[in-house]
Amino acid sequence: MSDIGRGFRTRSISLTAITTLTSTRIYPEVLPQNATLPAITYRTITAHAESHLLGISGLVHTRMQVDCFAETHIAARAVHEQVRLNWVGHTGAAGSETVRGIIEDSHFSSYQVPLDGSDQGRYVHTIDLLISHTEATS
Repeated sequence: MSDIGRGFRTRSISLTAITTLTSTRIYPEVLPQNATLPAITYRTITAHAESHLLGISGLVHTRMQVDCFAETHIAARAVHEQVRLNWVGHTGAAGSETVRGIIEDSHFSSYQVPLDGSDQGRYVHTIDLLISHTEATS
């Protein structure tokens, strides 16, 4: 079974354009409490493994949501833009995964109101990537 999320993180921390903004603050699923910002989270929304009459084909289509967090709208947008520029259209290695192609499905922005009563919430720019990649068939 493939783990395109791990591949996303591995490749992202090797990209200077992303790590200049986030360092290695790229987390699966949930942003740690009190995490330093900017930071990124990623999660698989859906994954569809193709098959044929002989069984598993080895091709998987995954919808991955990537959330880019920062203390300002501009900073969150900058992280989002680097994710978009460095991932959309990528083919080849992503960690131990092999990517066949990536397109941007959608993106949006939001604001998370602070829970502690302070004035500083978090800005979030979200991008959904459709990733076609291979997985082991045996």
